[in-house]
Amino acid sequence: MCSAGKKSKGKSMNASAQIKTHTAKSASAKNSHILRMSDAYKNPKIIILQKPDEKFSSSKKPKLTKNEKQFEADRKKELKSINALISKYKKRILGLGDPQAEQDQERLLKMQEKLKEYEAKREELKASKQVEETRGRKKEKDYIEFELCLTGVPPTDGRVIKAFEIVQSHFLKEKFFQPLKLVTNAVHLDQHSLHSHAVFEIPRDKTWTGYLESFKKSGKEVYKEISKAWHRYCKANLEKVIGKEFEPQQSGKRYKSLKKYKEDTEYAQRDKKSVESILEHSKRILETSPSLRSIFDAAQTTDEQLRGLDNQLNEIPTDESHPQDISGAKRVRKDRR
Repeated sequence: MCSAGKKSKGKSMNASAQIKTHTAKSASAKNSHILRMSDAYKNPKIIILQKPDEKFSSSKKPKLTKNEKQFEADRKKELKSINALISKYKKRILGLGDPQAEQDQERLLKMQEKLKEYEAKREELKASKQVEETRGRKKEKDYIEFELCLTGVPPTDGRVIKAFEIVQSHFLKEKFFQPLKLVTNAVHLDQHSLHSHAVFEIPRDKTWTGYLESFKKSGKEVYKEISKAWHRYCKANLEKVIGKEFEPQQSGKRYKSLKKYKEDTEYAQRDKKSVESILEHSKRILETSPSLRSIFDAAQTTDEQLRGLDNQLNEIPTDESHPQDISGAKRVRKDRR
């Protein structure tokens, strides 16, 4: 890292912001990943600034009491029985012998009356549902995640990390974030670039779409403004600390694909060296181990050798007693058991 106040002649850096919406379930899973709560992370290198003080829950679904849950279970059970009876009476009406006959007409009228009663009961049960119908609707998002990153700035300088921690904490207190409740906030130091994850809870009386509409702008416009604001924030507060110039944001700029980026950076060279190292190591083992060398050579069977092997197998005489011998051996093993 360069000293403060001096601009590095190396590559410029950039500040990026990503926004992701979450349901309560996906937010809980993401929180575990952000705070490195899995056993897969033995020594996580993170700075935890905020932890959730309660479980992740969906505010968009009304919570039922114990009595309401029981009522709903009984209602579903009765509705299932009524549907079965309606189906039964409809089949009976279709299978009626002669609707013109006097006896069958009486039976038909009775069954039609009964069918109307059951259909009316079904509508009554449907209307008494305790929870709002959610089938076919998009799940509302309860949480929003902001990933704030400094690309090209490895998390190795303690001074830069502390400055980033302070800057991102102040940025998350800006006017746009104030109605939202901060649930999780952590700075990650175990990846290539210095970055943080912050998860907010959307107010219970709002949806994320409704929240964006309150700014009288489209979601795309709001996302763009947040990204620009984060870039300005970093440029004003971190450029001197890090000692590198921030890459200016350009509208419509096309960035390299991940594959192309890896080809042009140390990633490709590192991967190539790893493969070459493995091949060289394997070659040395084969050269110094005659037994392995002979196994390796034996495995290189040509098409001609395979054809010769095929002919030899065809020339083997069939022994009629062979199947009996096998079955006998099986019986012996079975008796021994």
